Amino acid sequence: MSNDGRLGWALGLVSVVGFPGACAIFCGIAMIIGGLMQRRKNPVARRTGRIAALFGASLVLSTAASFAIMGIGIALENAGSDVEPFFNAFGPFVFAPLGIWMIIVGPLIAFIMGIVGLTVPVSREKAARILAEHAGVH
Repeated sequence: MSNDGRLGWALGLVSVVGFPGACAIFCGIAMIIGGLMQRRKNPVARRTGRIAALFGASLVLSTAASFAIMGIGIALENAGSDVEPFFNAFGPFVFAPLGIWMIIVGPLIAFIMGIVGLTVPVSREKAARILAEHAGVH
């Protein structure tokens, strides 16, 4: 793998674990770790790795939120709480998008970006733009 920070995205291939929820968490953690490991290489690797790490964090957080909402719903249903009708009315509007993201969209994007990360290097033009932005910051 070259020195342009694509390792964080390449770790998106962990999404083939195949167990709903677990693949998003494992893939997200791998992307966070792999992306953050790119910080010390160079500005191009740092930026590419940071974006991969942020995407991985979004996978982990959305999966955790989805499981939390599901757990709250189950707990309220078992307890016979007065909040249950409210949760039953609005829970699906929150849980359905998070569930679709967790099970289908997030891992699919991570898998596709993993393939792209392995096969397509950062172009010289994009690297020059990143380096120019980096030079302007300091």
